[in-house]
Amino acid sequence: MNKVLFLAGGLPHYFIPVLNKINALPNVCVEILITENKSETVGAAVHQNIKGNNFPVHFLPEQKQWYGKSFFVNLTDKLDEIKPNAIFVVWPYSLAFVFNFKLKKHIKKHNIKLVNRDIPFQVPLFNKTFEYYSKTPPIDENLSVVLSSKGIKNKIYILFLKYLRKLLYKKFDAHALYTQRGKEVIASYGVDEKKIFFIGNSIDTEPLLKINNELQFAEPILKNNSHRILHVGRLVKWKRVDLLIEAVAKLKEKFADIELLVIGNGPEKNNLMQLAETLNVSKNVVFVGGVYDDKLLAQYTKASSVYVLAGMGGLSINEAMCLAKPIIISVCDGTEDVIVKENRNGFYFKENDCDDLVAKVDILLSDKEKCEKFGQESLNIINTEMNINVLMENYKIIFKYLFN
Repeated sequence: MNKVLFLAGGLPHYFIPVLNKINALPNVCVEILITENKSETVGAAVHQNIKGNNFPVHFLPEQKQWYGKSFFVNLTDKLDEIKPNAIFVVWPYSLAFVFNFKLKKHIKKHNIKLVNRDIPFQVPLFNKTFEYYSKTPPIDENLSVVLSSKGIKNKIYILFLKYLRKLLYKKFDAHALYTQRGKEVIASYGVDEKKIFFIGNSIDTEPLLKINNELQFAEPILKNNSHRILHVGRLVKWKRVDLLIEAVAKLKEKFADIELLVIGNGPEKNNLMQLAETLNVSKNVVFVGGVYDDKLLAQYTKASSVYVLAGMGGLSINEAMCLAKPIIISVCDGTEDVIVKENRNGFYFKENDCDDLVAKVDILLSDKEKCEKFGQESLNIINTEMNINVLMENYKIIFKYLFN
């Protein structure tokens, strides 16, 4: 039996069923180590729930390291207790495997395999690093620029970061990536392509697909409205719910009964409610709050015509597609490329362009037949191209590479 340890800042509720599935794979035993208190690596209003797991969960405090990022305290002692055969690690915890000499020595002594679990949607190609930071610098969830190429100090830091990534990526025995683009990015840093694996990103689709079938002839949770659109996600700036509310204000001129369901909590809620009031659409925008029950979320989704994500995100798209909804998105986290097909099951609008967003929503709200056709295609893509079973098969490939 090969013991696989996941290192992460927290344990989001949607990841528990995925880890349960991995833990059920042949010859694999999963455990996870997370921080004792809320980690700075976990975004605002991320819902965590350590329930329903069939794997051990370990806790350690984290503290800021000399290189400026947080890491677990006394991890090597914990590794002696757990005795993993492989560790799946995410940024920025991965930096410790470069800068922490004691940890590197421990990993080498015990022949522990290291796997980089990453998207990576805000990492440039090696030979286009400066171009990337000058044109599309990475942002955080408050839409603040994390690092730009302006100034000599920033340029030096970017050069350092470029070669640090090159050193870091070569430390890993394998890379488990959420996006196809990620394979090109990691390979550009000189990593052998045989070490790079696309796994995709998925929730446990089976419960939602089952619920979708059950709700086909059930009484809807809301009064029928063919002009109801849906957003699910944390209420933080980079989700761009503000852009979606502005779009609703414009669409109201054509669709007087338009309604936006906003499911989620977060620090921007009051600002968004005030925006809806200012734009005179407070009656058209319904703030439902956080919904973490699969069936209840499915009922709200089924009662909506179109799922719209105006900013960053990922798995909420998969959820909506399990329930046969057409998708309208812009630039998300890169995982959308695999599942959202232009003019097949949805549309892409120009990033931060409210008028283009309005135009795309208008197309679907004006054409019920196209809306239903796109929704069915969403469901087909989930059933055939990206679901929990596909994800598990991809993990099997990585495990075979690591342990055979």
